[in-house]
Amino acid sequence: MREDLLRYSRNTLGELNQNGQSRQLLVDVNERAVDLSLKVGRKVSETWGLPKPDPKDPKVTILDKTHFKADDSRAMGKVVAAELKRAVPELAPYIE
Repeated sequence: MREDLLRYSRNTLGELNQNGQSRQLLVDVNERAVDLSLKVGRKVSETWGLPKPDPKDPKVTILDKTHFKADDSRAMGKVVAAELKRAVPELAPYIE
């Protein structure tokens, strides 16, 4: 994952806490995506993105690594669900 995304994610978390919203549930999906990517390895995670035109050269197709294909979205959804269960245990019976 790009360092600027990590920095943005951490800055957002800090701003939310400074604004008195620390009682709100906030799941750092970017950090969880990095964790999942490291777990499955680069060879697998490099295939997750949706194809899109390269902004620098629209004739070239690149992968949009901010959005996942359906199967990969399910994998990330399971990660987010697990984090939600951990953060709010009383919701666990309602989360698959």
